[in-house]
Amino acid sequence: MLLTDGTIASTRTQVRTRIRYFPSSERAEWREKHPSEPIHVRIGLHTGEAIKEGGDFYGKTVILASRIAAEANGAEILVSSTLKDMIDSAGDLRFEQSREVELQGLAGVHRIHKVKW
Repeated sequence: MLLTDGTIASTRTQVRTRIRYFPSSERAEWREKHPSEPIHVRIGLHTGEAIKEGGDFYGKTVILASRIAAEANGAEILVSSTLKDMIDSAGDLRFEQSREVELQGLAGVHRIHKVKW
């Protein structure tokens, strides 16, 4: 599950594609329209079951992705430990530091990881 300012990717292939290519495609589009203004994308990712009604997704998975995105600084992609554990062994993505955070509306402390891109 990937939430980026209203964009949700709901399959593993979509998530991997977004991690690799979303930032560069969005940056190119932004630079075309606003050549003198920087872009600072904040992306939060998590994986899990979501409730789908019509064309929208709901539930704790979506909320967690949103809260992780809110923890990101400009130009950061953060992922949950659950997602990192699932994709780490493929070796096609690299991670920088991790940190523990409290996420609004969710109990406990959550470890999030910064994607190096």
